[in-house]
Amino acid sequence: MTAKLNSRKKRRSWPYKINGLLIIAPVYFLYTALNPEFPDEWAEKTVGPVTVTPRPADLNPPYPHEGQLQKDFSLKFCTGCSDQFSTAHLSVGARPAPMNAHLDGIIHGHGDNLHVHAPYPHILRPNDRLWLTLKTWDGKTYHTDWPIPPY
Repeated sequence: MTAKLNSRKKRRSWPYKINGLLIIAPVYFLYTALNPEFPDEWAEKTVGPVTVTPRPADLNPPYPHEGQLQKDFSLKFCTGCSDQFSTAHLSVGARPAPMNAHLDGIIHGHGDNLHVHAPYPHILRPNDRLWLTLKTWDGKTYHTDWPIPPY
C-alpha cells in the first residue's frame, strides 16, 4: 500500500518541478540581460587629433550579413573628440580599406561612445589588422591599427 502511495506522490510531483523551472528561467534570462558581459577593451591609441579605444561587442566570431562577414565594435573616443572628425571608418585587412559609398564600416551613433559594423574578410590572414580611418573637417585623413586576436 505504501509503495502505491509513494509512486502516486512521485507522479504528482512532476508538475511542481516544471512550474519551478518556468519560474526560474525568466529570472535567469532577466539577470543575464541586465548584466551583460563584454570583452575587454583593446589598447587606447591616438589617431590624428583624438584618442580612441575599441571594444568588440562580444567574443563570438564575425557573423554573416548580406553576403559578407561583419563584427560589431564599440569605439570610445576621448571626451568631446567625436566633434573633431567628419567621418570615421573601421575595416579589417592588411591595409586600411577606402571609405565606400555603401556605408560598410562607417562609425555611427551619438556622443563619444560610437558603434560600427566592421566588414571582415572570409579568410583572416596573419597580417590582417583592425584599421581605423578618420577624416577631419579640414580634409586630413589619419589611420591607426590594432592586432586582431584569434576567435
